[in-house]
Amino acid sequence: MQKDFHGIQPRGSRWTTILILVFVLGVGITIGTLISTGVDAQKNAAEPLKFSSGAKELTAESSPVVKGFSDVAKAVGPAVVNINTESVIHNRVRGPRSQKRSTPDQEEPEGMFPFDLRRFFDMPEQQTVHSLGSGFIVDSSGFILTNYHVINGASKIKVNLSNGDEYTAKVIGKDELTDVAVIKIEGKEPFPFARVGDSSSLRTGDWVVAIGSPFGLQQTVTAGIISATGRVMQEVGAFNDYLQTDASINRGNSGGPLVNMASEVVGINTFIQSTSGSSAGVGFAIPSVAFRDIYNQLATSGAVHRGFLGVSMNVPPLTPEMAKHFGVRGGKGVLITQLINEKGEPANDGPAARAGMKVEDVIVEINGRKVESQQDVRTIIATTAPGKTVTVKAYRKGELITFNVALVERTLEKISAERGVTLDEQPEETAKPQEIGLTVDDVSQAVARQLRLDSTQGVVVVEVKPGSLAEEAGLTANDVIVELNSKPVTGAQSFGQLFRGLPSGSGAVIKFLRTSQDGRSNPIYTSMVKP
Repeated sequence: MQKDFHGIQPRGSRWTTILILVFVLGVGITIGTLISTGVDAQKNAAEPLKFSSGAKELTAESSPVVKGFSDVAKAVGPAVVNINTESVIHNRVRGPRSQKRSTPDQEEPEGMFPFDLRRFFDMPEQQTVHSLGSGFIVDSSGFILTNYHVINGASKIKVNLSNGDEYTAKVIGKDELTDVAVIKIEGKEPFPFARVGDSSSLRTGDWVVAIGSPFGLQQTVTAGIISATGRVMQEVGAFNDYLQTDASINRGNSGGPLVNMASEVVGINTFIQSTSGSSAGVGFAIPSVAFRDIYNQLATSGAVHRGFLGVSMNVPPLTPEMAKHFGVRGGKGVLITQLINEKGEPANDGPAARAGMKVEDVIVEINGRKVESQQDVRTIIATTAPGKTVTVKAYRKGELITFNVALVERTLEKISAERGVTLDEQPEETAKPQEIGLTVDDVSQAVARQLRLDSTQGVVVVEVKPGSLAEEAGLTANDVIVELNSKPVTGAQSFGQLFRGLPSGSGAVIKFLRTSQDGRSNPIYTSMVKP
């Protein structure tokens, strides 16, 4: 009887199985060796890069901003130019008995170097310096806007267009105070030009594009946003109101356009703030509302004639207490402290006075632009040509009034500064409202003469304690307080009575006089809250 033993195979089949296993094992070892060798090889040689395929292309529907950048570059790029300037620098070392100068005003003793240093160092008497900048054409006849500092001092100006054509430019006009210049090139055919938009409509966060020649790299396009508007940089100039952007701006971008997504120029890229000298994402551009009128004047007359409103403005900003006192809705504005004429003298025949404006009016708007600081007023008026009429809105005791002021030409810069005066007399009686850290005294005849006051009305500030409310309000020694909440101050006792009569927590609006370097007593307003 045949038995079936499951799992037991005949002897011949066993050897066949063994051979198959050995073969498979060998093949496996070989394949493993090849794989291992391949992995080791990959460590020493990367695979060739290949262009990816099958990726979905960005379209206007899927990414309108990306499409917008290329459209802006295409529309404005042909109008953007590279500016190469050449300046001749004359070395100060001269003569057989030359003098080494550390500064133009400091000289080493004559005879220290009894030979010509130029020959000793093989130094030429004059050197040629080249610099780069940008600009943009704003008129088909070849007028170009750029920065003053890009072309200032240049003996030759070469302009390169995006198509490679090169032209020699001439200076039409330049204005150092606003850092704006206009140059012109001549050609047989009309030039491509950029459209200028209204920068007043820009908002923080709006996309913008900067185009220029950073480091000489022509037609470089960078994108970013408006980081802030209305940036005032006191150290840069008297009249400025910059756009701040994080679009990359570097050396060579100066004078180039800052463009909105409608392909309109809204600013002139001017400078950056950076510790390294390269872009740190903090760039500044002159807004179009500032350079438009400057360009129009430079292009037609070659010079800038600035408007003059005829007012002196309060130095400290409007406080909530002052806004309440003068009836200013919204709490922002600029307080008029004096009406002045074209010579900067107190008078009632200046432009603002002729239009009906008065002292203690608070300006809140000029030509539709909101006003919150002295700089706002100064910039708007200074960039408007004389002869034009501006619409000024101001609050007068709570009533908003509109004035039409015909500007005249600004003929002088009135610079006010504090003037220290040592009093001849020591105060005999003083009112000391110590809770505000202020000591005052009657205005004697001697003090009036020294401070060049017209009368002895008011009280003179004798001392202001550090860290006090009076110091925070901006009061200093020798200021003369003449009014408290519009009530006249006749002496130290009356000032003390008026102040003590105020309820705790109420606002005290103080009008005082401060003598400037030119000897004039300028009225200023400030405020504090009574503890």
